[in-house]
Amino acid sequence: MRASIQLAAAVFFVWSSTAYCIVSMTVPVSPAEKGYESDLGMGWERLHKFALQVYPDIRRMLVPKPAGLEPGDVEAIRNFRRDFQIGMFFAKQIKLADGQTLFDFLMHCSHGMDAANMANIGFDQAGKPYISLQYFPHLRSASSGEDMELNILFRRDGATIKPESPAFSTSILTTPDYLQIHGVRCGR
Repeated sequence: MRASIQLAAAVFFVWSSTAYCIVSMTVPVSPAEKGYESDLGMGWERLHKFALQVYPDIRRMLVPKPAGLEPGDVEAIRNFRRDFQIGMFFAKQIKLADGQTLFDFLMHCSHGMDAANMANIGFDQAGKPYISLQYFPHLRSASSGEDMELNILFRRDGATIKPESPAFSTSILTTPDYLQIHGVRCGR
């Protein structure tokens, strides 16, 4: 246990000009995901269809309503729903340090789903696309019980998923007692 905390601490504070940390995980690239780079629009739609085929329960999830989205804007609502569902597809594949998936953590520990939980396409400085993953679990302070929201930000390049922030995003992958380390408990 002590070795894992020391390892997490060593990884936790590694900074560079191009990346926040050296932690990463490998998640195989799906056949539908391989083509998204060549045709971003249609490739993203194919990935969405694939996600719903692999995990049909994602289709039945209640998608939170984002603030500022006009009720009559069917295209914006459809795109938001798609990005949320693709985000849940990846959350089901990300294994946390305590053995559960990120999806299970969001479903069973977070107090509700955040409208900002999603996947979208980002671009690096050279213009190469990557998949940006963001999740905002609603947790509680372990000491006061007040609502807290921590961010979990990842970047997917090919089969590699790496944290985009040095704090909670990193420790959730490296340290089984990540909730205690950050002074939070489940929000449910």
